[in-house]
Amino acid sequence: MTCPIEVVKPELKRCLCQLSEGDEFHVIFYSSNSTAELPERKLVHATEANKIKAFECIDGIITRGENDPTEALKRAFALEPDMVFLLTPCEVDPSVVNLVKNLNAKGEVMVNTISLLNDDGRTTLKEIAGQNRGTYKFVREHDLARILNPGADQRERAERRDYWGITLGGKPCKVVFVCDRSGSMTNSIDFSKYELNRCIDTLKETDEFGVLFFSTDPPLEMSPGGLVPATEANTDLAFDFVRHVIPQGDTEPASAIKRAFALQPETIFILTDGEFDKSVVDLVKSLNAGGKVTVHTVAFLYQTGGKVLKEIAEQNGGVYKFVSEADLARLPP
Repeated sequence: MTCPIEVVKPELKRCLCQLSEGDEFHVIFYSSNSTAELPERKLVHATEANKIKAFECIDGIITRGENDPTEALKRAFALEPDMVFLLTPCEVDPSVVNLVKNLNAKGEVMVNTISLLNDDGRTTLKEIAGQNRGTYKFVREHDLARILNPGADQRERAERRDYWGITLGGKPCKVVFVCDRSGSMTNSIDFSKYELNRCIDTLKETDEFGVLFFSTDPPLEMSPGGLVPATEANTDLAFDFVRHVIPQGDTEPASAIKRAFALQPETIFILTDGEFDKSVVDLVKSLNAGGKVTVHTVAFLYQTGGKVLKEIAEQNGGVYKFVSEADLARLPP
């Protein structure tokens, strides 16, 4: 297995390469013995010259000592950043939770945490991220393989233009996702959101998409409404919209389906954990009288509504998919 530091270095460089000149950055490496940081010892603009200096410094880092991020964190907060990333392959002492809480007393800094290969420190790192508006990520060996061979990762992502295994195809598409947010989704909606975001993230700028959530309330639609190109800005808007959706109410898809067809897409995905009234079959048939729209359906965890969903898919050139607990178990945590 590749030494973790030799994987950290290329991923860190890749991230720095994505920064624009208006961004500012600093890098600190830590051990129990000392900290090592970029020679400027401050936040610097992400100019080409500063990136090159950073790459040279990163290349010279060697591993030594034990795991103690205390001094590095103090140093990081002293720089007054907007965001801090804390990465470690080891368990972090629980006292670090209170350290970060004190350093970030005003809550102005977002702190993201990353476990590299070893998730023994998951509890502490999750707590740090959760208390500081951040995200926790566990990086596995297969993640490292994609970092070391990015070309393979790009090919894999291109091949995975799908939603719960139902392919979107390779050509530019116009797609609307119609998702259940009824109260019965309370304990499972995070899985639905994850797969929705993953699929949106594979779309290209030549694709157009829309997102709708339904319950007994009026449908929720991502801003600005309508089909939008899958630019980075629009996908970020979608991720933010999806994150704030709360499950409530009963399973009433009719209004959302009508809205989806009004957007004139080529493809519609409908996901629910409930059972649709048989009238929804006729509704979709009337809205798709010319058969121009492919309608795929997904039964989420429960097959009680499978008969109606299968009929909708079959009548509209689509695929029916049952997503089981085993499918969810294959998703990252």
